[in-house]
Amino acid sequence: MVLDDSANGKIVSFQVYPSAILTDTFTNVKFLGNVQYEAASGYISPATMHANVYPTLPEGTPNDYRAYTYALIRKQDGKITAIGTPWIKEDTLTIAGSVELYVTIRNKSVTDIPRIRQILTSNNIVDIDVGVKTSI
Repeated sequence: MVLDDSANGKIVSFQVYPSAILTDTFTNVKFLGNVQYEAASGYISPATMHANVYPTLPEGTPNDYRAYTYALIRKQDGKITAIGTPWIKEDTLTIAGSVELYVTIRNKSVTDIPRIRQILTSNNIVDIDVGVKTSI
């Protein structure tokens, strides 16, 4: 799995090879998109970071910070940073997706629906459908 345009705006988590150098935690960060080293320069020094992290990268990684892309991410503290995509351990990358949850509430009446809806919406669960399944 790689960070490409399909992941723009999504919440991602990953580990990096140079974890001793890049001590930030990249858990539940927002992927803003990929950029070239010139744009990444607004957030980090690609040349300096490359010199520090290159020895920790897998064999075959280009030894040229200008040869790869950088992932722009917004960390949980709101700060934006750039990470060289070869620094990311691809097998640790996860992209959070939304799922549809089903909840069964038994032994209630249709008159309970407004209260159940109110409980959900007051807890910021707003995209909901509440219906009735009749038993035979």
